[in-house]
Amino acid sequence: MPPHHWISLDQIVSLLVLVVLGLTMALATQVWMAETITPAMAAETGFSPSQPPFPMAQHWRICAQRGIRWREADFFETDRFYINICWHGNQLRYIGMAKDDGNNTIELPARFEDRRGFVAENGEYRYVVNGATLRIYWGDVLMQEDEVYPRH
Repeated sequence: MPPHHWISLDQIVSLLVLVVLGLTMALATQVWMAETITPAMAAETGFSPSQPPFPMAQHWRICAQRGIRWREADFFETDRFYINICWHGNQLRYIGMAKDDGNNTIELPARFEDRRGFVAENGEYRYVVNGATLRIYWGDVLMQEDEVYPRH
């Protein structure tokens, strides 16, 4: 009859601690990767998190990431776009990013208009965003209107 090999309680606890530490490190690495890989880096390296191109709020809320003279004035999200309104020095900037393509970004001078919201113009195109909608006009024709997500 073969001898019995008993594992002590201390050995079981040590093994469980190692398993938990290993799982924690793996999860922390995955979260860190998803939070620190920018869309440009993802495109360059082929890294593709299992989430949209801007998986975490801090990725698309980019004003402060632009440098010391940049600060956030406001931000908005729709089904199709992320919009940042940033102060760069004493000028407002509109930065709109398409969700389906993190490389499709526009940056324009912006202004705030009472009862309308933030307005940015690019030739004949005008972008108007506020807490309710993003409207994109071509001249005076409304080309697109997206509902802005409520903030939690």
